[in-house]
Amino acid sequence: MKILHVATLNSASSNIGVVHQMQYERYAARELGLDWDVELWAGDSVDGFEFINVYPESLRSRISRRYHFFKILKSASRSYDVVLLRYMPGDLFLPFFISDKARVCFVHHSKEDVALRSMFPGAKGFLFSLLERFLGVLSLRKANGFIGVTQELVRYEFSRAFCSSKKSFVYPNGIDYARFDLVGDGRGGKIKVAFVASRFFSWHGLSLILEDLSHFSRRGDVELHLVGEVLQGDLQLIEELALKSNVIVHGKLSVSELRDVLSTADVGLASFGLGQAGIAEACTLKVREYLAAGIPVYSGHVDVGVPDSFEFYSVGGPNFSEIYSYATDMRRFSRQDVRNSARSFIDKKYLVKDLYAWLVLNFKG
Repeated sequence: MKILHVATLNSASSNIGVVHQMQYERYAARELGLDWDVELWAGDSVDGFEFINVYPESLRSRISRRYHFFKILKSASRSYDVVLLRYMPGDLFLPFFISDKARVCFVHHSKEDVALRSMFPGAKGFLFSLLERFLGVLSLRKANGFIGVTQELVRYEFSRAFCSSKKSFVYPNGIDYARFDLVGDGRGGKIKVAFVASRFFSWHGLSLILEDLSHFSRRGDVELHLVGEVLQGDLQLIEELALKSNVIVHGKLSVSELRDVLSTADVGLASFGLGQAGIAEACTLKVREYLAAGIPVYSGHVDVGVPDSFEFYSVGGPNFSEIYSYATDMRRFSRQDVRNSARSFIDKKYLVKDLYAWLVLNFKG
């Protein structure tokens, strides 16, 4: 069976988590010997990721790029047995797509209309969300199946498509375990907390963390390291709360630079405002990368791919007293302890193997 997983983004460099996730899948498919391609179309490239295709310079508008991608998708539907399409919210062309041969499954990573309201506050977000609700019904009916990173998302897509007859599968996020090595162990001195995101949207809950840190009685013993694009409002909040001596803003980093930062971290933070995106469950790539690197995780949400009893994933609110206590306790464990304990549920190879078996069972022939 010949499979293509394809996606489009305005910017690959601004969505490096998505890029890494697709790369891990590509590696896993190769190791398993599957006829499985991965393709990403974007407005820019990222060094070291040869599966990224950059849109022609002449295509600058969202509509022109989407039309170009629509033609790519049409061509792929003639060459592959199954096309896995990372769902594109608000797409004007997808409702008119008809596959020539391939079965097409949409891959969902969020409640798209709710996420649009969070990404674009005010009237703009409301209009985008309204457009997606209308177009989404038409687009979703074109799919042969729904794939979601959580069962919650699968149920959601069924509910808004007003259709219960399609195939579905839960495909949790994972990492390329063999290629994502432990980071060094430079822990010591002040408790160091890493918070990593491509861009800190409201659902990451950074403002909640900053507010609580400003009231923490032992904040002089803590460093909060922010990696990724921090929004102007949060940068102003750091100034207003007089946190510049506690919060180190690194901005976007290369892989080697990120690993240097993580090597000193006692704990990594996940997200604390997922409710703003309308999500109760999550299965984030960031959590898996922390764990593979040997870093315990403190999170504001339950991770559906991690057992409740797992010692190196702690769920709590944006409370720096709890974060500090957890990070202090985690210093008694080695990086290898964390990594080894997490392997069985973060390795992308096992997840791809399960998805492939489901695709063969439902769409072969």
